[in-house]
Amino acid sequence: MVPTDVLVAWAQVDPPKRFPKLATAVSALKKDAGNGAFVWTDVALKILDLAPDRLAVLTEFGSNLMPHGWRGSLADTIESRRALPQAFFGDSDPRVVAWARERDAEMARWAEKERAGERQTDESFE
Repeated sequence: MVPTDVLVAWAQVDPPKRFPKLATAVSALKKDAGNGAFVWTDVALKILDLAPDRLAVLTEFGSNLMPHGWRGSLADTIESRRALPQAFFGDSDPRVVAWARERDAEMARWAEKERAGERQTDESFE
């Protein structure tokens, strides 16, 4: 694994272009060892902190919010990941807050759609 300082130094050569590009190449999320919930990685938060356009970086990280694999209820999995954008609700940048609220609302809609499908499936077995 490349050290964070090396990645940041590379991105600082051309920050407007390289920080968003770097955001596509790092692991933005990890499972918390304590409770198994997904959290932002240290490298993702560092990149976000140093990026001149934090919204561009968050936009790249956004694709990581939706699960690509899960066990059990997809609706529950999506709901558990809503904490990721919600972490930015109090951000000082209104664009970041808007991004976070939009992602949270999108995830809430998707979770409700999945929950409705799960209820329909459960009822069809009764």
